[in-house]
Amino acid sequence: MGETYEFADCVVDEERYEVRRSGETVHVEPQVFDVIVHLIRNRGHVVSKHELLDAVWGDRFVSESALATRINAARRALGDDGTRQAVIKTAFGRGYEFVAELTSGMPSMPSTPPGSAPVAPVGHDVVRVVEAGGGDRLAYAVSGSGPPLVKAANWMTHIEF
Repeated sequence: MGETYEFADCVVDEERYEVRRSGETVHVEPQVFDVIVHLIRNRGHVVSKHELLDAVWGDRFVSESALATRINAARRALGDDGTRQAVIKTAFGRGYEFVAELTSGMPSMPSTPPGSAPVAPVGHDVVRVVEAGGGDRLAYAVSGSGPPLVKAANWMTHIEF
């Protein structure tokens, strides 16, 4: 399952490969979307141009001007520009940094299991507590993507509840 990131008036939904601004879907090319997501996932530090090129284009040869074009398109999609730099900041000669404050960046879950409540975010994980039979409370973390996988300690017998 992908994550959904919210900031300013924008929502970036990895699962749907969608960018929304002010509630309206904004069309972005796949590489522009990948640049946005990579910058968000690496927020808090400058991402070098070489790292972005490797992450988005892999081993294909692409010029830095192609990256600059995608950065400009990403800024336009997010309501930012090269002057304001309220979302994507340029670290001249080094790379780019996602600087907008996330209001949410939790894994998008299809639904919350009955009886569970979010407790606290831990990195990109979501920790929830569910009440098991007999009033016992169990904490569990949801992380990553793909089909659900549970690894319980041998002594945990209430996990099925």
